[in-house]
Amino acid sequence: MKQQGRSPSWLARQLNCERQNIYSIYKRQSIDSAQLALIGQLLNIDFFDFYRRDTSTNNIQIAK
Repeated sequence: MKQQGRSPSWLARQLNCERQNIYSIYKRQSIDSAQLALIGQLLNIDFFDFYRRDTSTNNIQIAK
């Protein structure tokens, strides 16, 4: 979001929720895959690609 100049307020408006809900998402240990997909669409990022990158060895790589 920072790279795109997007704020938590922008994301909240896109998701039709309160800004506090966005901060709650930031604090979570995990996120629902449907919600992650929606946020990815809004940001034009395929977050699931991070998990598909190394399918030949079945190693899951998590980008940080």
